[in-house]
Amino acid sequence: MESTKVQKALVLVVLAALLLSTAGCSLEAELMALALEFWPEYLAYRLKGTSGIPEVDAVLEAKSQLDVIDKADKLVEEGRREGDLSKVQQAMRMRPGDWRYGFQAGALLLEQGDVDGADDYFLRAEYGGQTGVETANPAIAGEGRVYPKSQYAIEVLEDSRQKMQDHGWNSRAQCEYTYDRLIWHYRGLPTSGALGPNANQEAIIAQLTDEKARFCPK
Repeated sequence: MESTKVQKALVLVVLAALLLSTAGCSLEAELMALALEFWPEYLAYRLKGTSGIPEVDAVLEAKSQLDVIDKADKLVEEGRREGDLSKVQQAMRMRPGDWRYGFQAGALLLEQGDVDGADDYFLRAEYGGQTGVETANPAIAGEGRVYPKSQYAIEVLEDSRQKMQDHGWNSRAQCEYTYDRLIWHYRGLPTSGALGPNANQEAIIAQLTDEKARFCPK
């Protein structure tokens, strides 16, 4: 009996590995078959919080977390597409530690012309705090810890900048904030050893700083 449980646990662990490593592939048939085979364990987990097998619990917990991430990501996508901040906020409540959603909320508000609201969300995402700024930018201090955030923020801001340029800037403040935030994050990217930006980053920053190239409203 015990060996059967271990075998089931091992199969579930393999399934978890497949779920984590296979993006965009359909595993419906496999999942349906496994759902039937492991239904007693799954039902026990849902009712009691444990299946009685630690390995199975670990896999089911991982699957549960993946489901939450997927649902939250879809809410953010819908909110950005529809211009609905409440959906992005709902995703943030589901995953309060996911700073990506803060950048998405800030970008949405920025595109709508709410610069102050956008700044609040950007600061929270950048510094990781739920209330206010906690520390100086560690990347500028040479430690490089902001790199993943800066890279993601640049992608989000560049996408927003293109949209706002195509549709026309709402205000000079909106335009200037977008460029200034981009510059801040380009300076937060890692370098090849020096504390300052490398030559390529310097060129990008110089272009973003050029008032004539910005085409901000008067």
